[in-house]
Amino acid sequence: FNSFEEQGLEGFLDKLRSGRPVITNADYRARLVQIIKTNPKDFGYPFTVWTIPRIRAHMAKEKRILLSESRVRQIMKEENLSIDFLLLRTQTAWN
Repeated sequence: FNSFEEQGLEGFLDKLRSGRPVITNADYRARLVQIIKTNPKDFGYPFTVWTIPRIRAHMAKEKRILLSESRVRQIMKEENLSIDFLLLRTQTAWN
């Protein structure tokens, strides 16, 4: 309530906050989706299934940005991708 007493209704408005800045952008997201939709063997890996840790490691290597597992899952959900999508890709031919 100190904010209200000092600033009136303006005191209730959100202000810029400190914290970690967003490190992903549209290009990063597009590349992440592209990688998820590509067979890992096309990148020289000995496996055919992407997992969240493998996606994170690849993106860190390529983009030098290491996201948390929860952030990768969040982006996948926002892009209508899921772990089931990753598993389904192994049961069908990679394009």
